[in-house]
Amino acid sequence: MTAKVLPFVADGSGLSPLASRLAAQKKAPGTVDSYRVNVAQFEQWLVDNGRDAVPVSLCDYLAVLHSSGYSRSKINQAYCGCIDWMPSLNGQIVRDVLDGIKREHAHRAIDTKKAFMLRDVERVLSSLDSGSLRDCRDKALFSVIFATASRKAELLNLTVENIVVDFDRIWIDVVEKNSVTLRRKFLPGAPGDLSVPLAPSTHLMEWLRRSEITSGPLWKPISKSDNITDRPLSKRGYDAIFKRVLTKCGFQVSDFSPHSTRAGFITWASKAGVSLGEIMAVTGHKSVESIKHYLDKEQMAENHPLLKGSK
Repeated sequence: MTAKVLPFVADGSGLSPLASRLAAQKKAPGTVDSYRVNVAQFEQWLVDNGRDAVPVSLCDYLAVLHSSGYSRSKINQAYCGCIDWMPSLNGQIVRDVLDGIKREHAHRAIDTKKAFMLRDVERVLSSLDSGSLRDCRDKALFSVIFATASRKAELLNLTVENIVVDFDRIWIDVVEKNSVTLRRKFLPGAPGDLSVPLAPSTHLMEWLRRSEITSGPLWKPISKSDNITDRPLSKRGYDAIFKRVLTKCGFQVSDFSPHSTRAGFITWASKAGVSLGEIMAVTGHKSVESIKHYLDKEQMAENHPLLKGSK
């Protein structure tokens, strides 16, 4: 049998156009955007301080971020973005500084945010009753992210194509953190069924109907005049929505972060007697150890073994 000969047209990198396109998809679009921002900040720091892009400069830059109070994840993101941009920066001295930062962070006081519980999301949804397109979108955002216990990036990467109708129910396919595989998550309640807490399927389908979005990014910014923009909703845009809505509802915004909805689902479900296995089936956690730290301090105080059955 004669082997089939396929055409090959290489570009400047030596790769075929198909291989080049696939290589460009190594990182998620959100990661690419984050790295671009981190590199731009590092380049500006180099200019401001008259420094060259060498490993020692990256060491000093990471140390500045650390002394300025940046989180360990932010510092690690800056490191990853810079060495992705210029691999020659990744010397042993840089890794030593990063390890030292991690060790000091391990001894810092923990600044935890409160869990955003089911009752809190219900309070938010009840406040979004103006009938505006913005309120319609925000109802879908808050109900879907809580019902699926999704991470912010998982929510924002959703497209219309990720919505699946199966067994007359609505599902969404999310790309999980550090993964290239999809996890199918269920949205409780058929569209139109308002008896289900939060009614996520109803709010999502109403958003699709009113926004007339038929393909591409599911979430988009909305102007003050209630018009949908062409660009997808960014992480910063979602953070602004989260703060605006919580402020409107009278919450102390500093007590919460956008990730509080994921922690809130885990805490609420655990208090309701749902098993960790069932919770993990929704959240996508791979191990019990990875989910334990989400349990709210209030729950730990209520359910400490010494408080049970004491006489």
